[in-house]
Amino acid sequence: MQNYKFYLEKFGEYGEVVEVKQSLVVVEGLPNSRINEIVVFENNSFGQITDISDGLCRVALLKKSSQIKSGDKVSRTDSLLMIPVSEEFLGTMINPLGEVISPENKKIQKAE
Repeated sequence: MQNYKFYLEKFGEYGEVVEVKQSLVVVEGLPNSRINEIVVFENNSFGQITDISDGLCRVALLKKSSQIKSGDKVSRTDSLLMIPVSEEFLGTMINPLGEVISPENKKIQKAE
């Protein structure tokens, strides 16, 4: 995935955060977005669109530590969440971004 500036230049379309409720964000704008599309915020955090209605998108943040606030800009990526996997992942717990979270001692390089 690229950064916010890349997708803003590619699509020329952005939305604005109007509400933040923990890890759920409401975005106004993004008229060509679609359900399950990945979006990138101007601080380069990522989220996934879970609902679209009345010109608003509801976005689930993909990282707990994302510091998103009202007024932040967000751009669509025209991509769905995809995690490449291999046999090395068998028996390993990963987060939605494909990062290993258990067991602690197992080292796997994330595929790019």
